[in-house]
Amino acid sequence: MTENNSITAADLNQIRMTSLDIAELTGKKHSNVIRDIRQEIESIGEIDQPIFALVEYTDSTGRTLLRYEFGRAGAMQMSLRYDAKTRYIVAQNMPETKGKSQVII
Repeated sequence: MTENNSITAADLNQIRMTSLDIAELTGKKHSNVIRDIRQEIESIGEIDQPIFALVEYTDSTGRTLLRYEFGRAGAMQMSLRYDAKTRYIVAQNMPETKGKSQVII
């Protein structure tokens, strides 16, 4: 799968999270999360529907930077890279599960 700036939210099944969210939730540096996502993209290879979109955003200082955006499939793919506590934290912070006490992983 290639990185694609033209992927829309509809292609990603309504974007719900970003690489910045994963970095915040896991306590990892954003650059390391970006690296991890790129490794996942390489490992997955070509698939029918991309699950990660590389997009530009403007940070609070006005710089144009890159981040990945993704839906549930991307969040689950990334959380599986990490330990059980991180999987739980990511699952709890998905919009459809946020605030619920029971999570099925």
